[in-house]
This record gives sequence, C-alpha cells and structure tokens, in this order.
Amino acid sequence: MMKIQSMSHMKMKLNMIILMDLMGLMGFRIF
Repeated sequence: MMKIQSMSHMKMKLNMIILMDLMGLMGFRIF
C-alpha cells in the first residue's frame, strides 16, 4: 500500500517538474 502511494506521489512530482520545464520552454520561446 505504502509503495503504491509513494509511486503515485513520485509520478505527480515528475509531472509537476515536466509541466514547469514545458512552461519555461514556452516562456523562452516567447522572448
């Protein structure tokens, strides 16, 4: 149970990082 929870948490963290990176790339493209 704990393992599954940690895995989902890690996935969420990765998704957040990827979103931040994408936003950063978009921002750089605008400038």
